[in-house]
Amino acid sequence: VMYWIYRPGGWCDQQKKEHWEEGVVTLPVVQLTQFLLIPTAIGITEELILTLNALGKTGWTQIEQKPQATRMKYFVAKGFRALDGLTWLLIITTLMLFATDILNMFLNFAALQFLQSIDDTFYNAAKEGFFGLRLELAAAEVAATTLPTKRGTWR
Repeated sequence: VMYWIYRPGGWCDQQKKEHWEEGVVTLPVVQLTQFLLIPTAIGITEELILTLNALGKTGWTQIEQKPQATRMKYFVAKGFRALDGLTWLLIITTLMLFATDILNMFLNFAALQFLQSIDDTFYNAAKEGFFGLRLELAAAEVAATTLPTKRGTWR
């Protein structure tokens, strides 16, 4: 998706050409909508919000049944999850700020929200057993894993 947006001759270049070469002026209502959609863009970036929430509330601890779960793997996984959220935020914001009309802006939001929710859909399908017993057991084990909160209690 990022390649399609930022490649030479890609979506951003086309939008810039429309704006500056053809003299298209962004309407004030479009600019107002762009401004109001900034908090919405941050709010729908689930991975970023969930990662910051998890880092703020939970800490790492050794899980005796899983000796391969190290502190470094915990923070690398959280780092990649935050990077995923920041990447989606960059994509959503770019598509929003270069939009020339409100309909395209909302269609881009809807499409990206769908793409963002695919991983949760596949996880829930795996948890329900649609992809076989091994993935069902792995998803159930992931769902059952808990970490201590920073207050010292397990959740």
